[in-house]
Amino acid sequence: MARYTKLFTIVAIGCLAVFLIFYFLLKTKLSNESVEAFARYPANTYPELLFQHDVAENIFEISGYDSTGIYLRTSKPGKFIKASLQGDSIEVIDCATENPYFSTNKFHSHYLEGEMFFIATKAHNDFNHVLVNNEPLCHEVTLPNAISRTLLLKNDILIARGISGAGQTQTLQKINLRGGTVLEEYSFHDDYQDAGLLQDGVFSHDPYTSTITYTFLYQNGFLCLDTNLKLKYAAKTIDQKEGIGARVIKTGSAYTYEGVPERVTSMTAAFKGTLYLGSELYASNDTMASGSGMLPIDTYNLTTGEYKGSFYLKQDKGERIRKILINSDLLLASTRTKITMYRLVH
Repeated sequence: MARYTKLFTIVAIGCLAVFLIFYFLLKTKLSNESVEAFARYPANTYPELLFQHDVAENIFEISGYDSTGIYLRTSKPGKFIKASLQGDSIEVIDCATENPYFSTNKFHSHYLEGEMFFIATKAHNDFNHVLVNNEPLCHEVTLPNAISRTLLLKNDILIARGISGAGQTQTLQKINLRGGTVLEEYSFHDDYQDAGLLQDGVFSHDPYTSTITYTFLYQNGFLCLDTNLKLKYAAKTIDQKEGIGARVIKTGSAYTYEGVPERVTSMTAAFKGTLYLGSELYASNDTMASGSGMLPIDTYNLTTGEYKGSFYLKQDKGERIRKILINSDLLLASTRTKITMYRLVH
């Protein structure tokens, strides 16, 4: 009996040793896997190419659209491109101004309801300036802190990301452009002490659901708010990367980064209850897309934050897509020198 007990003990110890070896090998393998180990599945929408145009000017951002076309700001101050929705014409519009605040490309432009708005920040000061319709400076708006990202909600209401205290206190603000007053505010403290980089993001607005989204560029998530900046919910995106991918070094009040900060998201657009998010990361099943350098567009339900599926946009070598805009069933993608229009087929 003792002999069988001894044999059983040896077998049990052997099995335990095999299990432990397998466990540690599996743990090591998982720890070495990329944090982007997630999967995408097809959305019920796919893009159908309508037209593509090369442009002579470097495109900086998409300013807005109306029933006749889409307005894109170039890297030259005051110069815009208007592309017709039918793709049959490209028009260069010169809104050049002698105002020194708009003599460089470091300002935001928004086209809304037939007017072009320019929002510029005075260097090293907490002033912002608004120029409407290329008229002389209408008024100077003084704000309690500097702003970076902007969204023009109405012709007199600006949504902006504000930063103060070397990035330690960050807010999303609803600002009255006529008087410069902050009407509403959503605040979040920078617990990461990286001068606000991890909290940096981009706005989108869906007028059909009265929803504003603020999608983080360097972490996997977005905020969904109403037009008074009341938080509806905070959601995670499908990728699993967190952190900026670089070590933050603080010297006095200055911040430097050891390594290159890595973006998770590059751009967003919102339309009729859906958030369209351009991702910088490829999923485990994106072999063909990553091999051809395509841009994944992930879609989310704006009511719940739930992932709805993905589709892909072609990118030429050296011509990464910078911005997208959704208007009805049309999707416009802009690179530095190209604009491409797709129809979203459901």
